[in-house]
Amino acid sequence: MRPLFIDSKVRKEKNFSIAYLAIFGYGITTFLLIALKLGSLVNILFPLGALIVGLILFTYHPEIYVGFIWWLCFLTPLVRRLADFNGSYTVPSPVLLAPYLAILVSSLTAVQKLPRAVSQGGMSFILPLFGIFYAYCVGCVNGSLFSATLALVEWSSPIIFGAYLFLNWRSYPEFKEVTRKAFIWGALVMGAYGIYQYLAAPEWETFWLVNFIGEDAGIISMLGSPFGTPEPMGIRVWSTMNGPYVFASFIIPGLLILLNYSGPLQPVMSAVAYLSFLLSSSRTAWIGWFISMSIFFATLRPKQQIRFMLLITVALLALILLTTAGPFSELIVSRLETFTNLSEDGSGSARSTTYNTLFGKAVTTFIGYGLGNVPDFGHILDSAILKILFELGWIGAIPYLIGLIASILLDHINKGLPSDTFVGISKSFVLGSLFMLPLAPVLDGEVAIAIWGFASLKLSANKWYCNPRDLLNLA
Repeated sequence: MRPLFIDSKVRKEKNFSIAYLAIFGYGITTFLLIALKLGSLVNILFPLGALIVGLILFTYHPEIYVGFIWWLCFLTPLVRRLADFNGSYTVPSPVLLAPYLAILVSSLTAVQKLPRAVSQGGMSFILPLFGIFYAYCVGCVNGSLFSATLALVEWSSPIIFGAYLFLNWRSYPEFKEVTRKAFIWGALVMGAYGIYQYLAAPEWETFWLVNFIGEDAGIISMLGSPFGTPEPMGIRVWSTMNGPYVFASFIIPGLLILLNYSGPLQPVMSAVAYLSFLLSSSRTAWIGWFISMSIFFATLRPKQQIRFMLLITVALLALILLTTAGPFSELIVSRLETFTNLSEDGSGSARSTTYNTLFGKAVTTFIGYGLGNVPDFGHILDSAILKILFELGWIGAIPYLIGLIASILLDHINKGLPSDTFVGISKSFVLGSLFMLPLAPVLDGEVAIAIWGFASLKLSANKWYCNPRDLLNLA
C-alpha cells in the first residue's frame, strides 16, 4: 500500500495545476479581448471570470485564492480603463465588480461559521455586518434597490474577506506569505506603472480622465481635478488603481513590508514605489503613511529600529535626489508646500466647508438614509465619518465601529506571543488608516478590503500563536 503522504502530495500538485491553469486562462483571455478591442465583452467576461476563477481557487487552493483577491484589487481598475478605451466609456462599469464577486464566493462559508466563532472573535465581523444589513434595509425602503445593493457589495465584501481570513486562521502562515509576496511585487508593478503613467500619460488614461471630468463637473468646479490634467507630467498618479488616494493607500502596506524585505531588488522596488507614492500627491495617504511608519517603528526591537532608521535615511536621500530635479520636482514640491498653507488649498477649503455645513446634520442622523441613498447635499462626502453616519445612522454605525475597533484591539488580550514583524506591519497599517477616517472614505470599497484584510490577518496570527497544539499538529 502506498503511503498516504504520496497521495496528499500528488493531490496538492494537481490542485496547484488547476489553480494556475485557471489564472493563466483568465489572464490571457482578458489580454486577447483587450488587444482585439472587444471592450464590451471585457465588461461581461472579466467580472464573470473573476467569479469562476475565484470559485475554483477557493475550492482547490485557498492561499492562491487570497493572492488572487489582492491582485484583482491591484489591477481591476486598469482593466476597466483599457476596456473602456477599446469599447466605450461605461458608468457604472461592471468590470469593477470583479474583486467583490471573487470575495463573495467565500460569503456562504463565512456566514455559516461566524456564529460558532462568536466567543473567539467572530463578533468583530458579525456586528459590522449587522450594521450594514440594517442600512441596506433602510436604503431599499427609502431609495433604489439597485443602488442599495451595489453599496451593500462595497460595504460588506471587505468584512466578508476579513472573516474568511480570520475563520481560516490555521492557514495564517500561508495567507501571510501570499499577502507579503503580493504586496512586494504589487508595489513594484504599481510603482513602475505609476511613473510611466505620469511621464507618458497613455491614451487609455487620458481618455478615462477626460470622460471622468465631463461626468463629474460638479466635483471639478469645487475641488479642481483631483486627478490632475490629461497630459504628460500633469497627472496625479493613480497607477493601476481607481484614484490617487486609493492607490496611495493600497501601496502603504507594500512600503511597510519592503522595509523587512532583503531581496536583491529591494532598493529598486523601494525607490520605484516611494516615487510613485509621492507622485499621487495624496496628502491624506502621506499622513496615513507617516502615522503607520511611526507605529511600526515603536513595535520593533532596538536592533531592528537601527536597521529601520538606516533604510529610511537611504530611501529619503534617494527620493530627495529624484524629487528635487528633473520631471518629478514641480508636482511633489508644490504639493508638499500646501502643508504650510492649507487655507489657500482648494481641496482643504472644500473639506473644511463640508464639515462646517454637514457635521451637525450627520451627528443627528439617528436612523440614517440607508446604503446608496444619501441625498446630494451639494458637497463631496470624502470623509468616512460623514459617510458612515449618513448611510448607516447611529443604529448601524455603533455596531460597525465596535466591531472594527474590536478587530484592532482584540490581540491585546494575549501577551507574550512570539515576535512576528508581519503582525506589527498589519497593526500599524490599520491604525494609520483609521487616522484618515475624517479625511477620506476608507470604510467602503477597495481601501476597506485592505484594512479589513490586514486587521483579520493580525487576528489570525493571534489565534495561530495561541494554539500550540495546532502548531504541533501542523509541524
